[in-house]
Amino acid sequence: MKYSLIAVSIASIFMISSCFQTKNKRIVFGKDEKCLFILKRYSTSWKNDSLGANGFRSIAVFNMREIDCDLIGFSEEDIRTFFGEPNWNLVSDSIEVWRYQLTDYGYYTHPGQEYLDLNVSNEGKISQVRFWKMEG
Repeated sequence: MKYSLIAVSIASIFMISSCFQTKNKRIVFGKDEKCLFILKRYSTSWKNDSLGANGFRSIAVFNMREIDCDLIGFSEEDIRTFFGEPNWNLVSDSIEVWRYQLTDYGYYTHPGQEYLDLNVSNEGKISQVRFWKMEG
C-alpha cells in the first residue's frame, strides 16, 4: 500500500509538471484554467477510484488545493462530469451535500478516512467545499 501511494504520488507530480510544459515552451494558465485543466486530466482516474482504494482521489484533492482550485459556483452537471456520482448524497430541508470518499481504510468511520463534501444549492451550484479527515 505504501509503495502504491508513493508511485501514485510520483506519477501525479510528473503528470502535473508535464501539463504545464510543451516542447520546452512554458504554458501560462490563469487560476481557473489550471483548475479546469487538472479536473479534466484527473476525471477518468477519479471515477475509476470510486472508493478511494488506491489513494488517487486524496492526491488529486491535495493537488487541487495546492493551486487553490475553487469549485464554488460549478454546476451539478460539471461536478458529475469531473467526479462522477458522489459516494453519499446527504439531503436536509435546506441543503444537499455530496460526499466523495477520498481514501479507503475499511470502515467509513475509520480514523484517517478522508472525505470531500460539496454543498449543492437549490440553484444546482456548488456553494461550499469542505475537505475533512475522520478523527479518532
